Amino acid sequence: MLAASPDNQVNWPALLVGGPRHRAGTLRLVAFRLSPESAGRQRQGLRESMRKRGRMPTVKALELAGWRLLLTNAPADKLPTTMLSYVYRLRWQIELIFRQAKSVLRLDRSESENPHRIQTEIWARWIGAVLLFSWPAQASAECRQRYHTDASFEKLIRRMQRWGLTLARAFLAPAGDLLSLLRTIWKQIMTNARKGREKSRRTTWENLFNLWLDPLIPKTPKEFLIN
Repeated sequence: MLAASPDNQVNWPALLVGGPRHRAGTLRLVAFRLSPESAGRQRQGLRESMRKRGRMPTVKALELAGWRLLLTNAPADKLPTTMLSYVYRLRWQIELIFRQAKSVLRLDRSESENPHRIQTEIWARWIGAVLLFSWPAQASAECRQRYHTDASFEKLIRRMQRWGLTLARAFLAPAGDLLSLLRTIWKQIMTNARKGREKSRRTTWENLFNLWLDPLIPKTPKEFLIN
């Protein structure tokens, strides 16, 4: 069916997966055609993987390598098809959070072998992570309002690393000193942690608004082609 389709997306709105006793309800399957460049990379990777196993990829497998198949239980009125592929691409932001949690907060390391202390360390670091990750959200909101761009998570984290020891000491100082330091850090974030805006590239918020939140904007077929 995909091989014969001239469209850049194929939609199965009501799909039942598994046996009657193990079905998770009606699912929605959407196939998005990859751009020629992405499809070529996927097929080359498939050929290389099969070559190492001493096999050749089938014609059907090579055809499927030119598509991205997304399965969801979210109804179309909650998650429009035009947003499905874009939200999938945003999953990388979650990977960045875990990577930063390991590299900055060292969640994967401990100086103790006591399981109770290790658990305490993990919970303390996750609490710190929640506080730390709330800053990029606030910074991006203000950067969008002031400068029409987002705050860079990487730049903000590096700024916080530089101020880490000073900030820790400030918690032992009078409240006024801590507030003054936080204001200084915030000003530096607003100045030095902004993303460089590219005129030809929309921000995440602009894409979310144009593709999802504003239903009056017509969607062109090119927006269904995934790079």
